[in-house]
Amino acid sequence: MYCYNCGTELEDGSLFCPSCGAKQTEDGPGNFASNTAASDGFTSDSFTSDNFASDNFASNYVAPNAEDPDDFAPNDFDWDDGNGSSGKGKKGLIIGILAVVIVGVGVGVGGYFLYKNISSSKSNTTASKEKDKENEKKKSDKKKEEQKKADAKDEKDADKQDGLKDSVEGTPPKKEESDVKKEKEAPAAPVYEYQVIAQRMTWSEAYTYCQSQGGQLATPSTQEEYNQIVQKANESGLKVLWLGAQRTPDGSGFMWISGDEFSYAQWGVGEPNNDQGNEPRMGMMYVNGSWNLYDMPDDVSQYYSSNIVGFVMEKEVVQ
Repeated sequence: MYCYNCGTELEDGSLFCPSCGAKQTEDGPGNFASNTAASDGFTSDSFTSDNFASDNFASNYVAPNAEDPDDFAPNDFDWDDGNGSSGKGKKGLIIGILAVVIVGVGVGVGGYFLYKNISSSKSNTTASKEKDKENEKKKSDKKKEEQKKADAKDEKDADKQDGLKDSVEGTPPKKEESDVKKEKEAPAAPVYEYQVIAQRMTWSEAYTYCQSQGGQLATPSTQEEYNQIVQKANESGLKVLWLGAQRTPDGSGFMWISGDEFSYAQWGVGEPNNDQGNEPRMGMMYVNGSWNLYDMPDDVSQYYSSNIVGFVMEKEVVQ
């Protein structure tokens, strides 16, 4: 059986040609479908009958090239799956589906990386904003602190100006609260009473005696105190009296035994001279009608008689 339209050999009972798709009927053009018993070749009588000479067949039939068997190879024609669909159509459908899948995967991967980039960008932007806020807060806090210091300085300067103004106008400047508190808490300057002891002792012995009596050798550090001692000395009738001062360890000067600064001393002419390098103590002597300070050895018994030698003891007056 052959296709009445293109001449392709067909299986018996085929309704459509797999090559050209023409429908096959028993009474098709030239009654071609009735030639189902034709031989494999093209030399049968039925093939050369007048039925194949019709105009219709001649106009539609394309004779195969008998010299080239490959012209009848199945791969040269579309095959039918029984539903009217060709193999080429299925291949195209599969390729289309694969293309769609590949495109989908590409879009998904691209979308994932785009999402990561956007998320990373948002995260970096958020971190940058937070850092900017933190820096702005630090700057603001620093400005506030600087302003606070400047205000405090201005206030202090204003207080000073007010104090200067009050002083110029005759009103004493206001004292700081801390200064007032210090004045209240500061102890009053001690008041001492002085006593002349008419006994000849070495300086060291006189020092020990005064301590045993709850006092110490006198340490006049002001002109007022010295004047009080001179008055007591004149009343005693003595001429040589020990006071509470001695040479410093390095020998460069004198210091009070109380630890007070040795800022006042009414030395005699040429004193202190540390005669023979053996005058570490200090006393006062009445010479040429006046009392003055002298450096002396620890023991003066070989120089002065006992009736003119003594020492001055001081005790703090309890108020």
